Amino acid sequence: MPERVSGSLVAVRSSRVPPHEARDEVHRAESRSRIAAAVPVLVLDEGIAAHATARTLASLSRQSIATRMLPSLPAGGAIDAPFVVLVLAGTVLDVTACERAIWFLSTHADRACVTGGVEGDDASMTPLQCAAQFLVVRTDAALSVLAATSTPNPALAVALAVGLYRACGSGAGWVAQPIILEPVALDVLSPIATDALLALGALGLDSTLLVDVDSNRVSPLPLQRLSRAAPPLLPVRLAPATGLRILLLVQGFPMGGYTAVNVDLVPRLAAAGHVITTCATEIWRSDWRLDRIRAVAPDIHHPHTTVPADAVPAYIDTLITSREIDVVLMSHSHLAYHLLPLLRSRHPRVAFVDWVHTDWFEEGMYGSYATMAAQWTGELDAQLTTSHALRLHLLGEGCAADAVDTAYIGIDTGVWLRSGTRHAEIRASIGATDDTLVLLFSGRLSPEKRPHLAVDVLAGLRAEGHDVHLLIVGGGPLSQDTL
Repeated sequence: MPERVSGSLVAVRSSRVPPHEARDEVHRAESRSRIAAAVPVLVLDEGIAAHATARTLASLSRQSIATRMLPSLPAGGAIDAPFVVLVLAGTVLDVTACERAIWFLSTHADRACVTGGVEGDDASMTPLQCAAQFLVVRTDAALSVLAATSTPNPALAVALAVGLYRACGSGAGWVAQPIILEPVALDVLSPIATDALLALGALGLDSTLLVDVDSNRVSPLPLQRLSRAAPPLLPVRLAPATGLRILLLVQGFPMGGYTAVNVDLVPRLAAAGHVITTCATEIWRSDWRLDRIRAVAPDIHHPHTTVPADAVPAYIDTLITSREIDVVLMSHSHLAYHLLPLLRSRHPRVAFVDWVHTDWFEEGMYGSYATMAAQWTGELDAQLTTSHALRLHLLGEGCAADAVDTAYIGIDTGVWLRSGTRHAEIRASIGATDDTLVLLFSGRLSPEKRPHLAVDVLAGLRAEGHDVHLLIVGGGPLSQDTL
């Protein structure tokens, strides 16, 4: 599978444009226009162990944008950058934490600062404690509230958040998808949070409003306007590549086969030398198995949890430019299909490919994913399916035969071997004899997997007098049903 996908992408790219080093001057000039000075960072490490500071510095060195260390943040001091990052020593940040936070502030004029949550939804970590570990502030706003005696002590981030809340009347914004991979120990955070609560109480301020965790809410109303967001100037670090630079546009990472396919693909593409940037284009929070992609391709973005809906196209457009993308690979993303005309016009020398895993979806509203793929075939350079049946479906919907290829979802036959399996022992454990027919349903117990069909087959075979057992391996929303 991965070799076929990788080979198809290389072939598409090679047939569409010259090699990467011969990129047209227009695209190069656009990339150069995005270059900006490194983002200033103040690490709050006073009284904190050196090893904690070291792991935070290592985390900052892996950020998707370049950073530079500040020795202090004095009141009235001149800082030649619109934003400043404050990080508590010991905090390990997600690779795109600083970049996403700056995008948030660039598209939310009513917010003076922003923070975000912890990976894994640590219930013991409050928004206030998150702000103590990571806070990105507008430089002018920060300097306006700092006292003359301000020092970069561990509580400075929260002190700034409190001061800005009092001055601006709005709490810190919140990047909904977690940006802290590993938090600081609670024994360090608890005193900071306690002092902050006391300070807020003395000022008569509501502590629950210090951080607005719903500050990027999606309106229930349709968009009333489509404004063109101005992307922030960011010094993006380009990872070295021996292969292609690929932007993977996916709906998200919901539990199921769709995500499993993508999670299996990305590490294999990375192992082949390709550099992958992943962008989840749907609104909901989903991160099933996302850690497997993060381990090999940590440049992961969630625009809908970072910027307003009308700025999402600009975010994706900027990813293509700043990462010098060669191929955009789409997988079951409604938004990606609808953005195709815009993205193609903006990036005429980038190849656009989609990969269809299933023909299932809400037929009455959208039609199946395969149907949508066929509808947008004129905007795509190539289309991949995971089965011959899906390929035939696309051809039946009008796709050209030479534009559709099949990249089968296979298994590693070096790992999954039948030899050595304890067949007799397993059959005996379920009460099956040598003459018993054993059926296996292996999959998630959800409506689209049709587990009830397996039960109907069992009933039909037994009605014909066959000795049949059905094994179900999997869980899901139907696991409590009486099958």
